[in-house]
Amino acid sequence: MAGHLADRFALLHTEEALEAGLFGPVEALTPASRVRLGDAWLIARDGNRLTMKKEEKEEGYQLRGRHGSLTPDEMLVPLLVARLDAL
Repeated sequence: MAGHLADRFALLHTEEALEAGLFGPVEALTPASRVRLGDAWLIARDGNRLTMKKEEKEEGYQLRGRHGSLTPDEMLVPLLVARLDAL
């Protein structure tokens, strides 16, 4: 699959994504955050996406949104932070 879709998607192992700075400074990640990153990332190029065919979807399934590309709009996602221990 990687060779077949290589012109439409970038496949990065998590260590490569970390080295590229996709998640910000590596030293800022907590151990819990690092575990949640998984093993690999598939990043869409040029507006490509992977979807299921309608007949393969489970009954009642509804796509609520998409994200995960490197388009300028996709990279400008706001981050909201609140200290819960201060409440």
